[in-house]
Amino acid sequence: MLIDGSTHLNNDKTYLIPILGSITADMPISEQPDILGYEEMNVSWKKQGEFIALKIKGDSMLPELKDDDTVIIKLQPTIENGKIGVAQVSSNEYTIKKIIFNNDGVTLMPLNIQGGYNPLFFHNNKNEELPIKPIGILAEIRRRFL
Repeated sequence: MLIDGSTHLNNDKTYLIPILGSITADMPISEQPDILGYEEMNVSWKKQGEFIALKIKGDSMLPELKDDDTVIIKLQPTIENGKIGVAQVSSNEYTIKKIIFNNDGVTLMPLNIQGGYNPLFFHNNKNEELPIKPIGILAEIRRRFL
């Protein structure tokens, strides 16, 4: 949010998207509606859809996603097989993983297998009880070094 309370910058080349909280790379976490801040985006991204930002917590997605990275997520109802995306794994729990679809169900795959993280598999029969709903796809990683 800017000093005057607005979320718009005074130029035509950028706009702000909210950082809607943290998402764990380890285990699913409950929904966090708090806005932690805003990320500046090039206005050309508006033509591609709606975006949100999330802070990464945990290390199950190393080496791609590190603790405290900010990820830009393009909101969309589907995720291409094998892409990193945000999935809703229950009525109010979300996680970010590599998402793999097959005939038997959906696998949420951590990248850091050596770190002791295991894939989460949801069989098609269980999807009625515990729906796996794609929320969006990883569009950009922002990492700060200072």
